[in-house]
Amino acid sequence: MPNENLSRRSFVGGFAVAIGCVSLGGSPARAEEPAPPKETGLSSEGLLVGKPGFQPRTVAPLPHEELPGFLSRVQLAKHHSEYVRATEALKAAEQALPTVGRGPDAVSPYAEVRKRQVAAANDSLLHELYFRNLAADKIDPPKYLQPHMREHMGSFETWAADFRACAMAAKKWAALVYDPYDDRAHG
Repeated sequence: MPNENLSRRSFVGGFAVAIGCVSLGGSPARAEEPAPPKETGLSSEGLLVGKPGFQPRTVAPLPHEELPGFLSRVQLAKHHSEYVRATEALKAAEQALPTVGRGPDAVSPYAEVRKRQVAAANDSLLHELYFRNLAADKIDPPKYLQPHMREHMGSFETWAADFRACAMAAKKWAALVYDPYDDRAHG
């Protein structure tokens, strides 16, 4: 009988190994395998159709011109222009990617284009999340999150002070992210 106490990490790891075995040697290779699709970012099918930052890559409009007492017009315009630059850099990297070789002599140029693509994609996506989550009025954290934060981070004020320090120390971004492996939110 299989072990019923299988952890999420063990399951995911086992699943990844199983997928790897199937894709690497589970069936004989066909002589006429179709070519892989061209890299175009995320699929143009599914939930993300037409959303800014995804297929096709477009710049989302600035949702607020100003947030009095929080962000001025100048601050928001500066963030939005950085987002526009990141989105354009992402488009440029994605257009350059098909032109870069994949052989042993092209490892360095390929890595450089990939690094630019990933950095620009992260910057663009984080800006989109940032703009979508700005609110004109104060919003309290969701009720389900409050006990979790108190348990792992102390008071909301303690967390907020730590998060501000994290944001000031970071090069660009700070984010509160839930990690299912340790069942904690990290800032």
